[in-house]
Amino acid sequence: MVFFDEASFQNEPCTQKSLYKRGTKHTQTVNPYKFKINATGSLSINGKSTITITNSSTAPEIAIALLKLRCINTKNKNAVKLLNKIIEEVKLTDEEIDEILMENNENNKVFTEKIIKTIEKYKDDTTSTIARIIGKHCNRESPNNVKKEEK
Repeated sequence: MVFFDEASFQNEPCTQKSLYKRGTKHTQTVNPYKFKINATGSLSINGKSTITITNSSTAPEIAIALLKLRCINTKNKNAVKLLNKIIEEVKLTDEEIDEILMENNENNKVFTEKIIKTIEKYKDDTTSTIARIIGKHCNRESPNNVKKEEK
């Protein structure tokens, strides 16, 4: 059994509130040494536990933490070498990511049908509602969509 969790630590509070004396000018000091650290940890009941420091909490970073957990609890040395190779060497270039995204994009016919259905469904609503929904469709299909790159 494994308990798995992640946390994000920072040396700045998340609030924008500040206190100041009445009658003085309100100033807010900025910490020039602001940092944020993400840690993903696992607590194994019958095995070894891990803590992995990651850049973010995205799916690829969580996958790396799971691979490291598997590495530390695997006795097969060849499997450990292979998992470490995956962790260290599997990096896609921006061009490779763009190519994969373009392959997985909807074709123009399907996309056009979605737009037409949206216009028909919301024909009684305001133009801004239709524009907002069509904008969402366009953002989902954009190769520059950060969420698509993270998958």
